[in-house]
Amino acid sequence: MKNYAVVGYMGRSNVGQMSARLAIELDRRFPNINIRCLPALSGDSSPAKDKFFEDDGVIVIDGCKLRCISRTLKNYGLGDKIVRHYVLDEDFGIEKTPGLSYEEEVFRKVLDKIIEDLKNLD
Repeated sequence: MKNYAVVGYMGRSNVGQMSARLAIELDRRFPNINIRCLPALSGDSSPAKDKFFEDDGVIVIDGCKLRCISRTLKNYGLGDKIVRHYVLDEDFGIEKTPGLSYEEEVFRKVLDKIIEDLKNLD
């Protein structure tokens, strides 16, 4: 079984908060998907940094069209490891709004769609 990193974005917007929670839920539901620490790439945190390179691929959940996570991964030479890339505002039509709240029903629909898509990940 292949192992995958998942990276969500923690920002002060509805899509930032949702992105982080989606990553948590994927980690909980799939035994071969693990949350990874994106800031570890910028430092000398060798064990945490090395995990990205050891995993078979990376699942990215960017909150918005700025694509902070995927851009960071590409900057550190990990762009080719991205096996799934979701952008919440573009792919799911969620309007980005400031604040820490989002609709639970919207979250559940997005989670269900991502889970269904990941069932096809080998």
